[in-house]
Order: sequence, then C-alpha cells, then structure tokens
Amino acid sequence: FSSTTTSQINDYFLYDEYDDASPQNTTTPVDLIVTPSGDTVVYIAIKTSYNITLRVDPALERNATIYLNSNKTSIANVTNRIDIESDDLSNHIASIYSLKPGKTIINITARPSSEFNNPDDSTNYVHVTVVRSMGLHTLDDVFGWTAFASWSIEFYPQAWQNFRGQSTRGFNWDGVALDVAGYLAYALYNLSMGLWPYIKSLYLKEHPDGVNPVQPNDIFFSIHSIWIMSILVYQCKRYDSGGQRLSLYCWSLLAGFLIYTIISCLLVVTSEINWLECFTLISYIKVAVNAMKFPPQIITNYQLKATKGYSVGLLLLDIVGGLCFTLQSIVLAYNTADWSTISGDATKFIMPIFALIYDFIMFYQHFILYRGNSPVNQGRVADQTDEAADLLNSPFDYDSSTAVGSPAIIKRQPDYGSMSNSINT
Repeated sequence: FSSTTTSQINDYFLYDEYDDASPQNTTTPVDLIVTPSGDTVVYIAIKTSYNITLRVDPALERNATIYLNSNKTSIANVTNRIDIESDDLSNHIASIYSLKPGKTIINITARPSSEFNNPDDSTNYVHVTVVRSMGLHTLDDVFGWTAFASWSIEFYPQAWQNFRGQSTRGFNWDGVALDVAGYLAYALYNLSMGLWPYIKSLYLKEHPDGVNPVQPNDIFFSIHSIWIMSILVYQCKRYDSGGQRLSLYCWSLLAGFLIYTIISCLLVVTSEINWLECFTLISYIKVAVNAMKFPPQIITNYQLKATKGYSVGLLLLDIVGGLCFTLQSIVLAYNTADWSTISGDATKFIMPIFALIYDFIMFYQHFILYRGNSPVNQGRVADQTDEAADLLNSPFDYDSSTAVGSPAIIKRQPDYGSMSNSINT
C-alpha cells in the first residue's frame, strides 16, 4: 500500500459539494480504473492517509470529472473531486484521510464535466477499514492464519496413529460421523458462495456495499477437511475397532440434520426463502456439530479410564486453533472499534469457546486424570499371566480377542508391574 504522512495530505477535502453546472441529470458512464479495486479492503491506521490511484481508460474526447465521497465522513474523508482533461491517460491520486476506527466505503463516479453528478450512480467503490494500530492488524492476521493451519492439519496425527496401530480402538466413531456431516454442510455453503455466480449475485444484491466473506482459503479448507475425514472413515471401517458402532445419539443427530436440510430446501421450493438463505441455514449444521461432537469421546475416555485411542496431537492442535481464533476475534473487534463482529455473529465466537471447554476436559483426562493409564478391557480383564502379557504387547495395551464373546464386566486395569514381578518369580 502506498501511504503518506499527515503533513502530505491533499488539502482539498470537500464533503457534500457536487458539480451542478448543468441542470440536466444524465448518466453517461466513463470507464474508470481504480487501484485498489472494490474487492479489496484497505486497512489504514488512524490519523494517516492512503492514496488510491484513478485513471480513465479509454481516453475521452472531452473533459471529465471524478467525484468521490465517503459514506461515513466521521471515520474517513476523501478528496472530493478530480478534473481530467481530454486524452489524459495518466494516473491521478485521491487521498483518503482516516479520523477514527471503523469501516467506510469510498464511492467513486466519473462523468463528463458538463453533466450533473448523481452520488447514487457510483460505479466504483473502495472498502476502507480504519484501525487503531497496524501492528494489531498484523497480529490479527497471525492469529487467523495460525488457527487456519492448526485446524487444517489437526486430523493428521489421528490418522497416523490409527495407521501405525492398525486400530481405531479408543477413537470414538460418533465424532467422525458428526464431523463428516458438519464439513459437508460447511463445504456446501463455501462452494456455493465462492463458485456459484447465482449465489454470489444474491449476496451482492442483499449486501451491495459488502465483500464476499468466502475467500479461496475457505474453499480449500472445506475440500481438504472432507478429504481427511474420508481417510478417517476408511480407517474406522478397515482397522480393528473392537466392534464399535455408531451410537443412537449419533444416529439421532444425523437424522435431525437430514430433516433440517430437507426442510430448508423445501422452503426454497415454496419461495419462502432463496438459495442463499437456504445454504446459510444449512451451514449452521457445522455450528451444531462443534457443540455436539465432543461428549462421545469424553465418555469413551471415561469408560476406558484412558485416552490412548485419541491422538494428543489432534487435541493440542484443536486447542491452539480455538485459542487463536478467539483471540483473533477479540483483537479484530478492538482494533476496528466494531464489537458487532462478535455480538452480530455470536455463534461464530461462542462455538470455539465451547470447543475449548471440551478440549480442556480431554486435556485434563489425558495429562492428569488418566495419565499413563492403559485402556480398561471392555470384556473380561485377564487374570492369567499369559493374558496379561498379551495385553501389554497389543497396539493399545489390551487384547482385542478378549473383548469378543466375553462377559461385559468392566474393571480397572490391573497393576501390570506387579504382574510382571509375579511372572519372574
């Protein structure tokens, strides 16, 4: 970004004056190249200026005038007008001067000088966000990308652990199934918003001054998440799971999500809502999944009195992602003096907090409550020394053969150290 100091600001700031030399209200367009473009959000610190570049292309046969106005002059002012002579293809500079944190839109219109300018006919615009500190803006980006990276790779440690042990014992299937539903809903929203021109046009119609919130990294994240979840689904079906099945709790939620999706689509058919609103409603499934996918794993850890089936790498990466995302939301709200980014989308802010609560419960289970524990056998706990040896040598410290056809008695894991001593004697 090209910026200047306060002393270099263009002194020509007029806020509400427009050229009315001609009484006629015509709308002859003039092609204008604006840098940065309207799809770009310009960030600028308070009490500084930012220059935007304007150029008419192709050249005009008569003089023209570029009109600029800020829709929130209390946040930022802008050079009001620039006169351009015929056949002038040079770049022209308009200065934006920031006053206080917030967001504004610079509307830009170019007309032949003989015609009256109607501010509502703006053909170009620049989104401007004034922040308290560019350092905090950089910190905001760091938190955001760290959260994105952590959540993108968090399932790889689990997939690797499953592969090494050729087992998914201790890794609850309910969380996998619910995650698949959540990421499918999230991908549907991101793909439609990012790639479907019809949905994008609906969004711009409802938010004419807005910027599409779905960026290319959101689309990549959705597709990548579905890919890694498909690997976990394959592992759950392919590797030893100890006879694990999806619970009634999981099936009930999946059925509820399906019914909810069908109803959302029917509302479109009956013209109650449009497809943009439909996909937005469906995306809320991901929010619900974030709140409901953790209890099954916590219960599994409690039943086994151990956490060895659940990757600690997944747990730690999820904690890092949740903390960074929460901190990013707070820093962004403070830096832009816009707390509506939190209150206006409370679910987006609250759900990582719920996830962090569950994460810290599992953190307590792994590092304190069940630290070093081997999973309690879900069948008969072996008393014979040869069975104890089998338990010690199994991938997750228990023998899968004893879980089949044995009485459903759950006991605490015996002290294998004392057993080993008795074997030696």
